[in-house]
Amino acid sequence: SVEEVKDLLTEMSNKDLDIDLQTTNILADAGVAKEWLSTRTLESLERDVYSFNAKIKAEVARGDLSGAQETFKQLVREVNPDLSTFGLLIKAFAKVNDHERALQWFQAIKDFRLKPSVLQYTQLLQSLGGEAQSGPGRAAKCELILQEMLADHIQPTQITVKVLTQALGRLSANRLLDDLAVDQS
Repeated sequence: SVEEVKDLLTEMSNKDLDIDLQTTNILADAGVAKEWLSTRTLESLERDVYSFNAKIKAEVARGDLSGAQETFKQLVREVNPDLSTFGLLIKAFAKVNDHERALQWFQAIKDFRLKPSVLQYTQLLQSLGGEAQSGPGRAAKCELILQEMLADHIQPTQITVKVLTQALGRLSANRLLDDLAVDQS
């Protein structure tokens, strides 16, 4: 059970037994150790981007977005973030329909001299999908995101098109994709 795994992880920590990075990430990905991991100090984890990302993922899963952002600040003092780091944060703010924060994290990718992938563009489009983002400005924002994506020579995937359709509705999404000459086959 989840409780037994948490107890085992706590017992291992109390006995100063090392929990390797692979085990930590597998448990965090499986959802078993998210609460446990989010309470660990970074000093008790390996100091690499994967451990920081696992801690960010755990904080996001608990809904602790400010904790995730604090962990990011610690990360950049020690290692370079990767696209996964930014994807976790963009997705977190997309889930709460906070497009402005998602956009800030998306723009930070470039500040770190990384190139966003179709995944980060799609996550950014997801941040426009909620009721909080409804209105005439949503279509314009979606169009700007798609234009930038295409200018970066990144083609939307079927998932990107699905997210766009959820944000705008089928008719508006198809019209936008046609206007931008996006091949939907």
